[in-house]
Amino acid sequence: MASQVYFETTGDWYNCLTATAAGESPTSAPAKWERLVIPLALRDAIVAHATASLLYEDGQTDKARLEFSRAERLRDETVFRHADTPEWHHRPHVVTR
Repeated sequence: MASQVYFETTGDWYNCLTATAAGESPTSAPAKWERLVIPLALRDAIVAHATASLLYEDGQTDKARLEFSRAERLRDETVFRHADTPEWHHRPHVVTR
């Protein structure tokens, strides 16, 4: 089951681990959910990708392509910059509100 949800109450993303019924949230049924840890260093790349998606949905495909390219460049630069940093792989960095 490859479902992910954003839960506004906690301000976090979660992976669904097992089938859930209506109303079973990360707070009411925590065993069914796993909090998704997102490296803070990827924030700019994630924002650029979300912006590109919105532009694409709005029919602005040329602008979307440019923003998708920017998102990929930011992601690649971030991963390259942190590739040799042990904390990058082991210490969670969480995007918070």
